[in-house]
Amino acid sequence: MQSDFSGKVYDDKIFKQSFRLSSINCNRFYESDLVWYLQIIQEIAANHSAKLNLGTNKLDEKGLEWVILRNIIEVNRYVKWGEFVHLETWAHEKYKLFFPRTIIGYDDNGNKLFESTSFWAMLNRNRNFRPVPPKPFLDLYGYPSDESKSKPPEYPNKILIEDDFKLINNGFTKSIYDDIDANYHTNNISYVKWLNSVMSDEFRNTHKVSKADISWMQQTYPDDKNNVRVYSQSGDFSQSLFKYDIEKESIEGKIDISCMASLKWNAKENLL
Repeated sequence: MQSDFSGKVYDDKIFKQSFRLSSINCNRFYESDLVWYLQIIQEIAANHSAKLNLGTNKLDEKGLEWVILRNIIEVNRYVKWGEFVHLETWAHEKYKLFFPRTIIGYDDNGNKLFESTSFWAMLNRNRNFRPVPPKPFLDLYGYPSDESKSKPPEYPNKILIEDDFKLINNGFTKSIYDDIDANYHTNNISYVKWLNSVMSDEFRNTHKVSKADISWMQQTYPDDKNNVRVYSQSGDFSQSLFKYDIEKESIEGKIDISCMASLKWNAKENLL
């Protein structure tokens, strides 16, 4: 596939950009992981918006900011050090107050590596962080002529931790300086790193995420104390599907759930 590293809008309103897995983004086995896939997903979304003067820096001048609320990603394969991921993305028509976006990653041979559907909102800091109606902005992106691509995806059901799921591990953490983004709250990628942190090393040595559904529900700030919890039906790490929540306690003592997730892990040899 043709590599385009700067990012370009092609025919039918599809934005494309390529990324190479560098050594600093590899895990201990010279492989990519879910965190890196989500990082390049966030990067191409930002670059697509920047091409239309809707990037974070431009919005910040107007008191506006992007937030991601939900991302569902299915992974077929993780690339290894030196491989390229060729991404294409497009905006869907609005779904309520959401900006839906699809991002698909391919390898050099055109094989699909992953597909992501995400839901974003634009918030107005000058109006108590109220969501901005998306249609005028989405019209700037334009829509693919293929109706199956342009129509908005349905927002998925709320992630639930069923009664038969048992708590198997938890850990407390606070955001460090490098977790905080330009909006002065924790970047969404840091939440995913926290989810990984409660999985055992032995499990992560042999497993990778094949499907993730992550819901960011509350913003997290530097002084918040976060309790990251993982649950399974079996009560241990012997299964593939795990549910997660992150409970944050603010410096004032207020407690909220900031993130919920459902991650399916498969034997990593099936994803490489």
